[in-house]
Amino acid sequence: MTYRAEILPSEGRIAIHPRAVESTTAPTAGRRHVPLTLPSAQEYYWHFTWQEGERESLAELEAGIRIRFDSDDPEDIIRWLHAPDDTDPG
Repeated sequence: MTYRAEILPSEGRIAIHPRAVESTTAPTAGRRHVPLTLPSAQEYYWHFTWQEGERESLAELEAGIRIRFDSDDPEDIIRWLHAPDDTDPG
């Protein structure tokens, strides 16, 4: 028997359902396949909060929203990350 995992954001959990083998493994629109076992070091990345941030980031990239840093100093990026949200990196 195979299983499918379904993310249920409104309930803050992942549901595991038994299923018959299907001819396709493509996820339904808006859903993602989740591994049934996760290494503990990767657990957080499958948490709803992290996945919501991933969706927001992808939407910004698709909309062309990017931040350009005009400096070669990596410390500038660190300072920007710790600054209030309205700080311009330029």
